[in-house]
Amino acid sequence: MISHIVLLSFKSEFSETEIKIKLDHLKNLMNIIPEIKSFTCGANNSPENLNKGFTHGFTMTFENSKDRDIYLRHKDHRKIAEEIIVPALKEGINSAIVFDYES
Repeated sequence: MISHIVLLSFKSEFSETEIKIKLDHLKNLMNIIPEIKSFTCGANNSPENLNKGFTHGFTMTFENSKDRDIYLRHKDHRKIAEEIIVPALKEGINSAIVFDYES
């Protein structure tokens, strides 16, 4: 199993409702890209104050790295990332961390 974890720092001008709508675009990819096995997302709520400015995150799971790579190259994923998510981030792509691991 591959866990694909993404941390994001959205611009403060966006409300929680607006951010949820943006993240729902990613969630809806499950209806388009069958290789996505699960999707969860949410706002940081850790009391440890170690989020380093990252406000939201999401996790997707895939059976294997081949399936993850299909998602990464998929035109709908690229469109959502480039047109909806990245423009809403504080510093564009520099306000995202991606971390994948196999379990």
